[in-house]
Amino acid sequence: MAKGLRCKFRKRMRNVKREKYGKKELERLKTMIETKGGQDQEIKEIYKVKTETELKAEMEKKSEETMEHSGKTFHPVTLKDEDGNYPAWMNQRAIRRHKTQLKKSGRVKSKTKGKGKNGKK
Repeated sequence: MAKGLRCKFRKRMRNVKREKYGKKELERLKTMIETKGGQDQEIKEIYKVKTETELKAEMEKKSEETMEHSGKTFHPVTLKDEDGNYPAWMNQRAIRRHKTQLKKSGRVKSKTKGKGKNGKK
């Protein structure tokens, strides 16, 4: 579907507003911190500015903590667990797509459904 001129114009105007009001908001926040910073220590704690090294250290600390999971291990190629089930985050369309990619790559052989040539299974 084509993008209309009206939509483009509104998008452009929103961006202009964002820049304009962003500057005003930043100035307002700075004045709030300066005026109330001497009185309340709580505001300083809320608006603490962190350096780049502090942020990197914090991110490393978070990455070291491992996420808890159900304990199931999934095969790296087929993505199935010990019971032969796919992970919960995979929907049916993703499973179908994954199976076709495995067949094309030749990593996993496909199982034939139905009867054989002579009518016997």
